[in-house]
Amino acid sequence: MNPLHDKYTSQEDFDGLAQGLRTVFSSGKTKSYSFRIAQLKALHTLVKNEEKLIVEALAKDLGRCQFEAVGLEVLGLMMEIEQCINNLSSWMEPVTTPVSDSRWFVCPSLLISCVLH
Repeated sequence: MNPLHDKYTSQEDFDGLAQGLRTVFSSGKTKSYSFRIAQLKALHTLVKNEEKLIVEALAKDLGRCQFEAVGLEVLGLMMEIEQCINNLSSWMEPVTTPVSDSRWFVCPSLLISCVLH
């Protein structure tokens, strides 16, 4: 087992990490299609490469056997990430709303930013 995975994150480390993430998000860098696809592909690779550690954690924390962990958790997560990759461009398109003034529209990425703040 990797000793780095046994370390708990201190509140100070977490606060610094959270602030760094807020700064990147506020910069607008996360809005582009290329950034989001790169992040999703990196997440997919991480899950694939660290499958053994994920299975071990699920066994330790939830009592999942390897078959359940892989079949119900890991593969499901990988399929959801693949679905996000395949649908991201259409999900990022503005959606018109059924209001009388056609100048209004809803952009899902803006809704996400409201939830995160």
